[in-house]
Amino acid sequence: MCETFPQDGFSVHLYLDSELYHHEMSDSMSRLEGTNDAREAKRAAELKRRARGRGRLTDAEIAALEPENVAAKLAERAETGTLTIRTDRCDLSGRTIYELYKQRQGVEHFFKTCGDTLRLDATWMRTDEATEGFLFLNHLCATIATYILEAIAATGHSRGVSYEDCVQTLHKVRACKTEGGWQAVPAKKRTAALCGKLGIDPTDLSLLEPRPDVQT
Repeated sequence: MCETFPQDGFSVHLYLDSELYHHEMSDSMSRLEGTNDAREAKRAAELKRRARGRGRLTDAEIAALEPENVAAKLAERAETGTLTIRTDRCDLSGRTIYELYKQRQGVEHFFKTCGDTLRLDATWMRTDEATEGFLFLNHLCATIATYILEAIAATGHSRGVSYEDCVQTLHKVRACKTEGGWQAVPAKKRTAALCGKLGIDPTDLSLLEPRPDVQT
C-alpha cells in the first residue's frame, strides 16, 4: 500500500509495510505490558508496606501506578508500520522505489552481519589469490550468519538470543556413531533450553541419513 506526494524536484512515498507493522506492534505491546508488570509489582509492594504501616509512596504516586490500557495506547500510534521514502527519481513508481529500498536493505543487512557480527571487516591478506579465497569463505559465513539471525527473529527471541549464543551453544549438539547407527548425545540443560527457544530438535538425526544426491 503506497501513497505518493509529488513535490518540486522530488517525490515522497508513504508506505504501509505489513511486516514492519507486525514487528513494531509486537515490540510496542511487549514494552507496554512490561511497563504494566513493573508498575503492578511496585504497587503491590507498596500496598504490603502500607499494611504494615510503613508506606513510602503518596496517594498520587500510587494512583500513577495504575496500569495503562494497552489497546488504547496502541491505537494512538497511527504511524505504526509506516515507511516514508523521499527520492529525486520521480520517473520511478512507488512500487519500484520500494523494491529498490528492500534490495538495498538486504545488502546493508548482509554487510552489517559480515562486519559487526562476524568481525570480518579486515582481510590481512597479502595476495589476490588469498583475498579471493578469504572473500569466498566470508561470503559463505555471512550468508549462514544472516540466515541464523533471521531464524532467531522468526522465533521472536531477538532480544534474548544472539548469533554468538548459537555459535557457542549449538555446536554442543552432537551425535555418535555406533554399530547400530548414529545416536544423539543427550544435550545439556543450557543447550536444550536454547534448542527449545529456536524450535530445534537435538535428537533429529535426519541430516545424517544418506542422500542419493550427495556422495558420502
